[in-house]
Amino acid sequence: GMAMAKMHSLVFPHGERLSTSLKFSRHSSEDRTLSALDKIIISPTAKPMMVWDSLAVVCVLFDLLTVPLDLAGFPMRSFFGDFMTWFGRLYWTFDMLFGFLTTHENTDGLLEQDPMKVIRHYVRGYLVMDLTLVCVGWSETWSSSIVTKIFKLLRLVRLVKIHEDLRRLSDMIHSEAIVLSIRIVETSVLFTGLVHVVACIWLAISAGTDGWLTHVADHERPVEKYTLAFHWAMSQFYGSMEVAPSNYVERSFASGVLFLGFIVSTAFISDFTSSMTQLHMLHGQQHLHLRVLRKFLVHQQISGVLFARIQQNALSSIKQHQKKVPEQEVELLKLVSEPLRIELHFEMLSGHMCHHPLMKAILEDDPWLMRQLCHAGATTVSISPGDIVFSAGELPTVPKMIFAVHGCMEYTRDAVTYQDLDTGDWASEHVLWLRWTHHGMLSAVNACTLTLLDASFFIEKTSCSKLLDFSLNKYADTFAQNFNELDPQDRSDLTSYSTCWDIMKKISKGRFKTRKTRNRLTGVLDASLANAFTNKFIRRSAE
Repeated sequence: GMAMAKMHSLVFPHGERLSTSLKFSRHSSEDRTLSALDKIIISPTAKPMMVWDSLAVVCVLFDLLTVPLDLAGFPMRSFFGDFMTWFGRLYWTFDMLFGFLTTHENTDGLLEQDPMKVIRHYVRGYLVMDLTLVCVGWSETWSSSIVTKIFKLLRLVRLVKIHEDLRRLSDMIHSEAIVLSIRIVETSVLFTGLVHVVACIWLAISAGTDGWLTHVADHERPVEKYTLAFHWAMSQFYGSMEVAPSNYVERSFASGVLFLGFIVSTAFISDFTSSMTQLHMLHGQQHLHLRVLRKFLVHQQISGVLFARIQQNALSSIKQHQKKVPEQEVELLKLVSEPLRIELHFEMLSGHMCHHPLMKAILEDDPWLMRQLCHAGATTVSISPGDIVFSAGELPTVPKMIFAVHGCMEYTRDAVTYQDLDTGDWASEHVLWLRWTHHGMLSAVNACTLTLLDASFFIEKTSCSKLLDFSLNKYADTFAQNFNELDPQDRSDLTSYSTCWDIMKKISKGRFKTRKTRNRLTGVLDASLANAFTNKFIRRSAE
């Protein structure tokens, strides 16, 4: 039989609602101009910019290969070389223009949205370097002197910008193994590029003089000369070979490279070893944990089907952990002040919870109450495919309302699929208003992320609010009345959006006159709305 639903004893004291008056000034012509510029400000983490920056990596690698070779007297004379040269000139010219429109992080750690500040930041930063390098690139079209070739080496300074682009790319990658692999590849490419530059300069110094090239008559072809120079350059960092300086210019250069090699090789080996060690430890820990799990399951004589399910679930959990770092593992968050952590949880969770009309109304009437619910009353959990959230007949020991943040879940009742829950849906709202026993089973179809709202905390905090423009007692009464009027076969752990909307419309004072579209009502929280109420309620939060 169906357990009778009993109402919790709720007391919601009423009081006067604080009035607010928000004043908006009219935009001047200058404000309208800045507003138009806001629309063309580009985020460096946007997908189009990431594609554009990936082209920069190609151009820099091409310059790293060809510019030193040109200095050594081995220019790349081919259709591909000419095409990449002109492509690079055009690319860096347009990239300089994009620099005026690409935003940056300000001192608060946020992306700067003021167009004038974005432009000033680029003018004071990379503009001089970019303008100089673009002019050097275009000057090559009418001059090919040795001075121009030397100035072409300045184009390799762009490696600094490429390092920043790779850092932004690494911040967007969830897998630590891929980030470490990128770091190892970057270190290897930089070291190889440095050896390549040294080899080409070594060739350029000896060309046309009584240098080391005159003592290696067996190596006439350019490829042989280059490979010999590359071998010599590599030996300056580690090892030795038969080629030796033949004059004071070569010996001075060799001495400088040897000193540079001592410093650079130490730095590269240290960084390379550190990355390899971290990568080895990362994979080693995963294999160790899986081996211990398999050993435990074998020792307990677990059946093959359950053995495979547990192992697959563990692998899925590892993948989810790599994609999403749990909050409790972020050590620096423990040092962040309490008000900032409240704002963090508010931004993380309010957008998902406010898909529900009641939560949206609470946010509009009492933003500080919603902050409390997000900070101390709500938690985020991840579940794997096949996990059961609750089962029919289960009496929750800690009643919690469930909000679907990511993934898909399946609600079944009497072995029949009742409904699928996707992002933005919710379940088990009944625990907020009723003494509840689950009527069906909720399970994960794929990897899911859920937000759980503690029912006891919700009742405790909402009962103290004096700012709500509606009565939660009436909402609870109407919710219980609607549930009791349902046929037993129609009762479930789910409530529809239309049902919650109708309850809010019934108990509100003409507030919900027409039903809006769901996307318009329950969209992600606008930051301006949150900020508008922050100063108003900061005194109340301190009390």
